[in-house]
Amino acid sequence: MVSQQQAPPEPPAFTAGSHMARFHSTRFDISVPLPDGKSWRIDDHHAPVMRATHEATHSIVEIAIWREEELVNRAICEKRAYEKSLVKEPAGDEISTELVGVPTGWDTGVWIGADHDDKTVTGQLVAFGAFIHKCMAFRFETKADLKDATTVSDRLAFVRLRVFGDLQPDTFTVPRERQSKAK
Repeated sequence: MVSQQQAPPEPPAFTAGSHMARFHSTRFDISVPLPDGKSWRIDDHHAPVMRATHEATHSIVEIAIWREEELVNRAICEKRAYEKSLVKEPAGDEISTELVGVPTGWDTGVWIGADHDDKTVTGQLVAFGAFIHKCMAFRFETKADLKDATTVSDRLAFVRLRVFGDLQPDTFTVPRERQSKAK
């Protein structure tokens, strides 16, 4: 009798062995890696942000990239993101803040925090970045039962390093006046 070997089960999302799949947003010209890739419901058309929802972990990733006429820095991009209602104001206690060059070459500030009620803990990672005339707003939110607070902490760390940390924008070019050819 020949026995068939079953494939090993997929590791849970947001763990070291998570299968990562990239979603490419043509609207925002960026590729976003997502753990447990095929389980995300992605809407890149009906909201001002690309929104990916992972029902099993009560997690959401939102991202928007837009062009500004003047040169920008992360503070200007953060202000514009709130003015455009692209992200909601983070709630809860700050866990960490850092300035990073993510995506490569961008001036980006990252805020990570958590909040809870009697039953649920909510973790958030919010980032605003600038690159010449481009702005980016990124938000990740995840929820779990209060007794599973370490799960939320693990997801935040995973997203900071493997999702946000591995965003891949398409080549950004800043339009320049064409030089007229010498006659």
